[in-house]
Amino acid sequence: MYQYEEIEGYVIIKPKGELDLSNAFNFKKQLLNDFLTKGKNKLIIDL
Repeated sequence: MYQYEEIEGYVIIKPKGELDLSNAFNFKKQLLNDFLTKGKNKLIIDL
């Protein structure tokens, strides 16, 4: 659904392929869960 990379402590989020906005709530929930479980504190979303 998305890919992410870490650069100097920042996590950069990029959608994979077509971004499906009809599923934005689940996307956000999954993103936050993944982000929090990885223990990161800096997040950049690149749409």
